[in-house]
Amino acid sequence: MGGDAIEVSSTEPQTRIFKGFYELVRRTYPNLKMLRGVSYAEGDIEKYLRPGAPGLFGTDSTTLSEAEQETLAFIQSNQRNGVRTTFKSLDERFERKPYGWSLPAVQCILAGLYARGKVEARLDGNLLEETELARALRILRSMPAWCSTQ
Repeated sequence: MGGDAIEVSSTEPQTRIFKGFYELVRRTYPNLKMLRGVSYAEGDIEKYLRPGAPGLFGTDSTTLSEAEQETLAFIQSNQRNGVRTTFKSLDERFERKPYGWSLPAVQCILAGLYARGKVEARLDGNLLEETELARALRILRSMPAWCSTQ
């Protein structure tokens, strides 16, 4: 991979292939570890939109995870440069290298930032409320909506 040989200690072919692909994903998407192994699902969006959900943000609801910090930094950078951050641009940025995040992961992280009051979302110039945002996030790729920091 990348001109380097991958050392796999197993002699069983299936295990060697599995470990080889694991290493390929690990090297291709080094920022995938920002998700800390959490499995996100589209059905979790409402859970992340509730600001006071017990245990959702651990013991400190003011501390942002590394993935949330990265997402917020991207939105703030765009805002400083006068660029509107659309849901589609967030999805495109974080699904590609070096991130490799799934669509539900991007949706849930954005929902968590919204719940904490870090970002706001608009559609056709109107601020989206919690239920509207949940619906909008489900059709993320085709929405002309945008988000910004508060």
